[in-house]
Amino acid sequence: MGKYIFFIITLSLVLLLAACSEKKEEKIITVSAAASLTEPLQKVKEKFEESHPNVKVVFNFGSSGALKQQIIQGAPVDVFIAASRKHVDELVSKDLIQSSANLLKNDLVLIFGERVSLSELSHLKNMKSIAIGTPEVVPAGDYAKEALTNSGVWTDIQGKLVFAKDVKHVLTLVQSGNVDVGIVYKSDVQKHFPKSRVINIPSSLHSEIIYPVGIIKQSNEAEQFQEFLRENESQQIFLEYGFREVE
Repeated sequence: MGKYIFFIITLSLVLLLAACSEKKEEKIITVSAAASLTEPLQKVKEKFEESHPNVKVVFNFGSSGALKQQIIQGAPVDVFIAASRKHVDELVSKDLIQSSANLLKNDLVLIFGERVSLSELSHLKNMKSIAIGTPEVVPAGDYAKEALTNSGVWTDIQGKLVFAKDVKHVLTLVQSGNVDVGIVYKSDVQKHFPKSRVINIPSSLHSEIIYPVGIIKQSNEAEQFQEFLRENESQQIFLEYGFREVE
């Protein structure tokens, strides 16, 4: 009987230690991502954590330029998803990114309220205020500046520009009526503002909008998340929000 009780106690301790060990094995990966990816990435996270129960994904959203600077300054980031290839390439040149791949494409649009009369870029000259992301740190603002320059209206509207910290800020300014019009990504309006007045900006007026994903801190979990982003289940979520697949 004594040996039996000893066996039961020993077995219970082994199972308890195994359970504690399994709980301790939960890994946390930090993902810094462009603000325009906020909603679809939250859905992707749910799917990823369902299939990887021992991995928890924590997001840090913001403008790609600001996130890049955080990484350069030593922020503890595992995966970086930018809205511009150049921000990832800069980190690659500094040996801060171990591997990277193109993930998604996007498009630019003009978004404006019901009281605004607008049908093409040249009409921006008649607007009182126009919001774009700060070009130096917000890729959408950089693409917007390029499109406005190539369309010949940049010089005429500089005094009307309101610079925002990211595309979400641009949307807020437009939706609140604080500016007449804003330039954001198609993905920013397709899901949440489908009834907004929107005009597509020709892709020929700006560089191709590419979202690359890069691994900062190499780990099995980071690699698994990067691969999951490129799987069909995740890509379908991104497509629902107006992103496009990379060929």
